[in-house]
Amino acid sequence: MPACGMNFGPERWMRLMCGKTCDCPVRRKSLCLWCSLGSCRKGPEMMMLVRVITSLAIAFLSPNAANAADDLFLGTWRLNKAKSVIAKDPGVKSKEFVFAPSADGVLITETLEMLSEGGKKHVSQIPYAYGKSTQQAGPGIDALLVVKADSHTAYWTAQAKGQVVSQLQVNLSADGKQMTFRYLWSASDPTGAAFDDRYVYDKE
Repeated sequence: MPACGMNFGPERWMRLMCGKTCDCPVRRKSLCLWCSLGSCRKGPEMMMLVRVITSLAIAFLSPNAANAADDLFLGTWRLNKAKSVIAKDPGVKSKEFVFAPSADGVLITETLEMLSEGGKKHVSQIPYAYGKSTQQAGPGIDALLVVKADSHTAYWTAQAKGQVVSQLQVNLSADGKQMTFRYLWSASDPTGAAFDDRYVYDKE
């Protein structure tokens, strides 16, 4: 279990893309990846994207898709704020992802440091397996589906009680040295303002 416990409802998590804050005593004003997976609202956009993600899962669910040796997403990634487009920066000093192979697929370890907290670091973990809905510990977000469309593109779908709550597209640069997160759909951002944000990570 991560340092903050992740025992908070979906409305208490700060959003990765839109920059909204929550009242979590540890994650306040964070850019936590978990916080990008919001609350649920049904709509035609959601249904369309669900069909797209489902089709991709069927098309690409194969042993090669889950082969860690061929997975370019694996490695250590650090947020590059200078290259990113962040409409509302909550004051992140540094953020690092470590994508590592695990017995069940991939395990992400996230380390977050805020400017206002004097060097204190928060660590959390997110497991996933390509093409498979993976159980998650966070209340309000009980499953995560990650589908790899190709070697440089993946789609993340967060679910709660069988309902889609948000979707992200994750792209690698042609040389595999840069990773970019962006929203495709978010129930808690009906204006779509967060869709213009881009979070860019450099591979170390």
